[in-house]
Amino acid sequence: MKKILVVDDDIGCRKVLIMCLTRMGYQVNIAENGMDGLEKFKAVAADLVVTDYRMSKMDGYSMITEIKKTSPGTPVLMLTGSFHEDIHRNWREKGVDLLMRKPCDLKELRTSIRRLLQKASHDNVSGSIIKPAVDGLTSPVPKPERKAIV
Repeated sequence: MKKILVVDDDIGCRKVLIMCLTRMGYQVNIAENGMDGLEKFKAVAADLVVTDYRMSKMDGYSMITEIKKTSPGTPVLMLTGSFHEDIHRNWREKGVDLLMRKPCDLKELRTSIRRLLQKASHDNVSGSIIKPAVDGLTSPVPKPERKAIV
C-alpha cells in the first residue's frame, strides 16, 4: 500500500485529503506544519508528499528542500491558497512536481496523485535497470526524457 504524507496547517483541508486519499486505498499520515512533516517523513518514508506552502514553524519549500536531500525521487504535490508570483515562478526549482491551487477539484487531485505515483514508480524501475558496459562493468540505463506533469 502506497504511503502519502499530508502536511497542512488547515484542519479542514487535512480532513478532506484524509477522506479522499483513504478512499483511494492509500495509507495517509498527517502533519500540521513543515517541522512535523519532516519528522513524519523520516519516520514513514512516504511515497508521495502533499503539502501546503504557508505553515507555521517551517514552510512547505523549506520542508521540501530537506526531504529532497535524502529522497530526491519522492514526488511532491503542493496545494496552496497563496498563489502569488514568487510561488508560481519558482515551484519547480524548489522541488515541487505539481502545484495546485486551493480549493482544488477532487477529481483532478485524484488523477494528479495517481500520475505522480505512477511516474515515480516508473522512474525508480527504469533508473535501477543495469546494462553491461563495453568494458564489462555495469552502468545504469539512462532515464528517458519525460514531459513535466502540469
